[in-house]
Amino acid sequence: MSSGKVVYFMIWNPSTGLRKRFNKVFPTLEYLRGIGYDPSTDDYVVVMIRLGQEVQCFSLRSNSWSRFEGTLPFRKNTSVTHTHALLNGSYLNGALHWLVYSYDYYFKIIAFDLVERKLFEIPLPRQFVEHRCCLIVMGGCLCLFCTTYVPAQPAQMWMMKEYNVQSSWTKTSVPDAPYGFHPICFTKNGEILGYEHGDKMLMRLSDKGKLLDKRRSLCEKFVLYKE
Repeated sequence: MSSGKVVYFMIWNPSTGLRKRFNKVFPTLEYLRGIGYDPSTDDYVVVMIRLGQEVQCFSLRSNSWSRFEGTLPFRKNTSVTHTHALLNGSYLNGALHWLVYSYDYYFKIIAFDLVERKLFEIPLPRQFVEHRCCLIVMGGCLCLFCTTYVPAQPAQMWMMKEYNVQSSWTKTSVPDAPYGFHPICFTKNGEILGYEHGDKMLMRLSDKGKLLDKRRSLCEKFVLYKE
């Protein structure tokens, strides 16, 4: 009998009715994780990565796990306290992406290619200053959103306009984003929708990072902030 932890998974697509439940025993829960699509085989793949040790992939098509050794020697990112931002990979361009630490505690972006089944590194911006950051996909691009405790230093959003090209990173100041703000998506007008975890506020910011409106729950109306 294994002494590991049983992890239960559910793949569910309400639009197609696809539903798959399965489980696996892992020796620890300290795994990066994610789900993405492999276009070369028309397959959905669940990925579990134990940094520095192994990658395990579950293929929905074959209903089986595969294991790879010799992963990149990084640590998980502990600067973000929210589990979804810490462990769940962001899917883009056929790969899952995570923001992690090197062993000398510098930020790194690693990615797992779902077609080639291999890990690689995405370059950070050249002028990148490390703060409390999360990695997300917005507007079809990889984005780094960084905040600090210092009021005089507004939040910053870095966007990689061309995938895996370091020179394509662009920086935008987001002055009204509070500490603990986590972006969700852009609107058609380029506004930023996000969630502030401390006060549990859903917020909408302009494309210049100015607060437009917010609400405390999905049932409350937005409070409009006029300049």
